[in-house]
Amino acid sequence: MSKRNIDIFQIEELDSVKKYLDLISAIVVVLDLKGNVQYINSYGANLLGYNVEQIIGKNWFNNFIPSSVRKELKDIFSTIIATNNGIRKYHYYENPVLSKNGEEIMIAWKNVLLESEDGEIFGTLSTGINITERKILDTTKKTFEDKLAFLNYFASTLNSAKSVREVYEHVVDGLSKMLGFEYAMFIAVEKNILRIKTFRGLKPIIEEIPLNSQKGLTVKAVKTRRTVISNDTWNDKDYIEGVRGVRSELCVPVIVNDTVYGIIDVQSKKINAFSEEDARLVEILAAHTATAISNIEKQVSLEKQYKQLLSLMKFSIDIIGISDVRARLHKVVEAIYNLGWRRVVLSLRDENLEIRSPEDIITAGLSEEERKFLWEHRTPGTLWKERFSPIFDRYKIGQFYYLPYEDEFVMDTFSKNVLDSKLSEEETLDWHPQDLLYAPLTLPDGKIVGILSIDDPVDGRRPTQYTLAPLELFLNYAALAIENAQLIRQLKEAQNRLSEYALELENRVKERTKELLEAQEKLLRNERLATIGEVAASVGHDLRNPLQVILYESFVLENIVEKTANVVDDKVLANLKSHVQRIKEQVNYMNKIVSDLQDYGKQITIKTVKVDLNSIIMNILSTNKAPEKINVIVNIPSGFTIDADPENIKRVFTNIIVNAFQAMPEGGTLTIYAENEDKMTKIYFKDTGLGIPKENIEKIFQPLFTTKARGTGLGLAVCKRIVEAHNGTIEVESELGKGSTFIVKLPVKS
Repeated sequence: MSKRNIDIFQIEELDSVKKYLDLISAIVVVLDLKGNVQYINSYGANLLGYNVEQIIGKNWFNNFIPSSVRKELKDIFSTIIATNNGIRKYHYYENPVLSKNGEEIMIAWKNVLLESEDGEIFGTLSTGINITERKILDTTKKTFEDKLAFLNYFASTLNSAKSVREVYEHVVDGLSKMLGFEYAMFIAVEKNILRIKTFRGLKPIIEEIPLNSQKGLTVKAVKTRRTVISNDTWNDKDYIEGVRGVRSELCVPVIVNDTVYGIIDVQSKKINAFSEEDARLVEILAAHTATAISNIEKQVSLEKQYKQLLSLMKFSIDIIGISDVRARLHKVVEAIYNLGWRRVVLSLRDENLEIRSPEDIITAGLSEEERKFLWEHRTPGTLWKERFSPIFDRYKIGQFYYLPYEDEFVMDTFSKNVLDSKLSEEETLDWHPQDLLYAPLTLPDGKIVGILSIDDPVDGRRPTQYTLAPLELFLNYAALAIENAQLIRQLKEAQNRLSEYALELENRVKERTKELLEAQEKLLRNERLATIGEVAASVGHDLRNPLQVILYESFVLENIVEKTANVVDDKVLANLKSHVQRIKEQVNYMNKIVSDLQDYGKQITIKTVKVDLNSIIMNILSTNKAPEKINVIVNIPSGFTIDADPENIKRVFTNIIVNAFQAMPEGGTLTIYAENEDKMTKIYFKDTGLGIPKENIEKIFQPLFTTKARGTGLGLAVCKRIVEAHNGTIEVESELGKGSTFIVKLPVKS
């Protein structure tokens, strides 16, 4: 080797290594100064599709380099042999070479100069490695990343759609124009049928496929809820020809709210047309599509809820001037009918859940003959009591009971004496014409005074807790309207008796007066409870959605702050985190206000069990830490149990403990102890706080009364209702400046 430069070989050195060059898996080519091939090894000749003799003597650039890069490579060659700097500059480069069949093969070259015995540059020796596969992989990876970037951008286009139909069109446009799939379609699930909504490319020869079909790749994707790929449809036993000449098909389910909404279907006339990366891209598009459809459905639902609330407001105004109970209930039934139900039945019930007269059946959407049928085939009260028993709890949605006819138990139990629906299965979506939906009209004390049954939804869909929420307002109002009418009647009866017995003894007069006052007080309390219930449900539904959005956005903002921690000033970062935390705290506080309102307005249902009191107290204290200056003493015997509903009684104790902490801003001691006395369990919560003024002690359990700067005044009111639902009492003893003791008394079950 020449001592002048490591990039120069002498001719005699080359001759000595030629015998080894046929043994390596790389192309070795020697060119003279004109670019003519002086030597090529066997591997290189075979790679190009020739034998060695067919290549020797030919010009490398004119015969084995594509015309698109020929001039560029000749210039590089001239630079290499002209100077040492040239060989250093192009010591390594990549370029394609032409094989005998015209295929381009990408080669990575390393070059050295060759010199003769007298020191003159003779030509170049180039060693090349076939990197064609690597180039293909690099190109494929870039293409996939480009398509992935497009999908992320395309999500905003989908979410801007105003209708589901617009989403369909965007999806097939994206598949054909951006992702490069020749034939694409969107197929929607409609009841028991797959129906093509839109397509690009060849027109389908069938427009729908029954879901009970034993064949069909799209049917398989719906049933398995998984992506289905067939890269040779003609040999696929599950394939049904939907587009002529298709040899490959890719089906990806679009799942909205855990239900298969439809199928994104792409097809090709080529065998093995779809890769796993294609499937992944379409799955990502399906996820974006599901989000867009879900958002549109939520928007439609919100608009429907808004219209229902407007209807409720109008209904409330119209009903104010109506005093007759049946006239009021006719208004209730009419309002429910206008909310999207073709048949509504409200029946008044006595203490045995029996209907006393045909006039106690109030309907909308039914003929007189149908109303007569309901009276003649009325269900006995004993059966209705069973329908409201725990046996039917699995069918409950909020206060309603929804019984799908497809359920075998429902089919067997309710097949007789049922008023047939006016609708056919083809006129509905997932609601069956024989489905049942009913709810009791229940007073706050648990007494059932009526039953509401509704049927034949206008939209043909099954009910959900969200869609039934406005109807629950009507349930509460109807129940209170019935009781108020009864109370008014009792009030008039009491007044009549007072007139008849005006001359009787004074104690008789006092007794009747007391009945009158109690009736009046109960009437006012029920009216106020109805108002709180209506306001709570309306405000709760209106505020919960934006509050959840604010909370979600605060989590997103918090994640963004964390990700930018390394590029943002520490003070700024701390300030941002503080603001985000304050937002989350305020949203949680607002959620609590909404919960208090809703809890006070709704019926409290109690299911008592034996509960370890120590466990409940310790659980509360673990999640509601005492401030630093407050000492908590729990003096309850081990194994001490109470008869209570665990979750409800936990809420009572939590409220009392938190109030005690707030009553000791400068610190103090909270002592919790319990005892059994006269078949009653007494639980004491004694604090050393500020105490309660005498004028406020009688008011603290009243709803909406509070002395705090923040709060709804419903906390202790809800506690009182929960304890009374246990057949217990809650009392308070307090001395201003010394502290307060709350005493919860619960009956002991034998």
